[in-house]
Amino acid sequence: MKLYRTLFLWACLAMAGHAMADELNVADLTINPGESKTVAVELTNPDHAYILLEFTLKLPEGVGIAKTADDKWDVVLNTDRFSAHELQVEQLAGGDYKFLIFSMPNTVVNGTSGEILTMTLTAQADAPRGNAQGLFYEQLFADADEAGYTPADKAFNIRVGGIPGDADDSGDVSVSDVTAVIAHLSGREPAGFVLGNADLDGDGHVTAEEVVGIVNIILGK
Repeated sequence: MKLYRTLFLWACLAMAGHAMADELNVADLTINPGESKTVAVELTNPDHAYILLEFTLKLPEGVGIAKTADDKWDVVLNTDRFSAHELQVEQLAGGDYKFLIFSMPNTVVNGTSGEILTMTLTAQADAPRGNAQGLFYEQLFADADEAGYTPADKAFNIRVGGIPGDADDSGDVSVSDVTAVIAHLSGREPAGFVLGNADLDGDGHVTAEEVVGIVNIILGK
């Protein structure tokens, strides 16, 4: 099987290089430090029916794929779309995850959109709070004609931490959060202040724009 996979991937790589509209997607998600959450990876493929997908996933600092009780990556292939395929996941030296979905009998994926797998993500207790991104890169899709395609890198949003705007970590957004941000900007660090929640635009800094943004959240804008 390893020889088959190696030869097939080399053949696909030799034919790869065509940008295309088909892509992987993960819906924007929020995960709290210490929490685990199962998320779906979707494939939109109106252009081709694939027999093989290879891609690498980068997750933000402090966020990773959980493991099952038998020490395997908690990733489950959707057999409604992949009825005769195998899934392999390995963690690379740098911490990213390499995925390979392939079919020995060259069976194509079912359908042209929808979930292809689920994975359980876990955030460490000390994971940096705030807006971050996951990224699919080094993607290679191969169709039944053994033509290879290399989609553009695809990012998705991951927010680590509580409610956006909940600067004092009280569980909701209120006038007290405006007061907390103003105190932070004045150099008086308020008790319980969570920069990741206050940093609405995810640039790593809290400014007067965050005060306006929190007021707009309170007003329902």
